[in-house]
Amino acid sequence: MTDQTGSGNPGPMGGHGITVALIGAASAVMVGMINGKVWPFNGAEPAPVPTEAPGPGRLQPGPEILPLPQANNAPPSPVQTVRRFLDEVDPEFDPQVAVNRRLYVYNRCAQPLSIRVVYEKLDKAIDGLAERYTIEPAKIVSPQSDDGKPASTWRRYVFINARTADDAFRWSGKYPLTTEAGVMNFRSYALDVDSDGDYRVELDCDA
Repeated sequence: MTDQTGSGNPGPMGGHGITVALIGAASAVMVGMINGKVWPFNGAEPAPVPTEAPGPGRLQPGPEILPLPQANNAPPSPVQTVRRFLDEVDPEFDPQVAVNRRLYVYNRCAQPLSIRVVYEKLDKAIDGLAERYTIEPAKIVSPQSDDGKPASTWRRYVFINARTADDAFRWSGKYPLTTEAGVMNFRSYALDVDSDGDYRVELDCDA
């Protein structure tokens, strides 16, 4: 009888060497489903497939991505304008030695004054752009600030726009400021300290 399993007489399966090679190749490609994932037959987790990092020019912004507005192109606010003018008229201002004082306006004219007074408060807020006051003749008035308190400032200058009731006298200058009534030209005034230690501005129709 012919030996079907010997090394010299190959059997129907082509011999042991061929059979082992076929089994090894099959096990290398066999996969199994474990917990919903496809794993190699030997149970090892496959190495992650490397992905190519996006390089310059690979990602293009869509039409919904708009450029940010340029803040540098925005015009200065009214408050920023007042602060710039204050620094211009009072370049030697030193906040370390500045004294906060009550602010008064004295109408030395024979008729009422309609007036706006713009100033910087101790907390650096700008006041007076939204208010116009009427001061009767020979009266001293402390403008009321936005918080309802009497006006006070730690600066040595204020800006004033005023006129008499008959419009015969006007006080305006070279400093354009935006008020609730539009742009108006203001005059800068250096403040004097009165005998009570307060700041006072005097408007005189005869001066």
